[in-house]
Amino acid sequence: MDDGLIKYIFQGVTIIISIIGLIKAWVYTTDKIFDKRQKMSKFIFELYEISGEDYLKKLSLEYGYAAITKDSTLTTEQRKCLISSPNSMKDIDCYRICSGLITTRTSPLSFGWKYKRYNNIVYKVSLCVICGFFYFLGSSMVILPITYHLLPSFVLSKISPLALDIKLLIILYFILTGLFLALISLNKAAKILTANGLIKRYAS
Repeated sequence: MDDGLIKYIFQGVTIIISIIGLIKAWVYTTDKIFDKRQKMSKFIFELYEISGEDYLKKLSLEYGYAAITKDSTLTTEQRKCLISSPNSMKDIDCYRICSGLITTRTSPLSFGWKYKRYNNIVYKVSLCVICGFFYFLGSSMVILPITYHLLPSFVLSKISPLALDIKLLIILYFILTGLFLALISLNKAAKILTANGLIKRYAS
């Protein structure tokens, strides 16, 4: 096998492994936060049982609330309101998805947009349409290697004479770029739609 081809394949595999590692770290971050805070809550409560100092009991509870919500921005009062909401499991999961876009209010529990521009429905719809476009574009790029025959003939005529290693490099570029576009667009749209739903559920 050509040395250049081996080099490109090796680089491609390295990039793919790196992306998988990043996705895995992203997916399991919240679980790591939960485990860490759960252990801290138990440890502090054990200290409270030994010392009998009330502030340790309070701190243990705070770590427990923080472990359940898995956030780093809410106050203890906000966490308690979220945990005691009528549909707490769904609300906590939704908050984790869109926490960067919303603010949380207590007495009663309600949510609002952190950035005023999201109050404009035209802006929100336009942003979701753009995300949908880039998601479709990214998905199309990912499946391009098996649908390349659908490309215009003038494009195929440019690709056909290329060496095999160059073709593989082009395929790898399209797949990685497509995955990036699709994941980023899907994540953004999911945050907007989830935040919008959460805000509406608790609108007064």
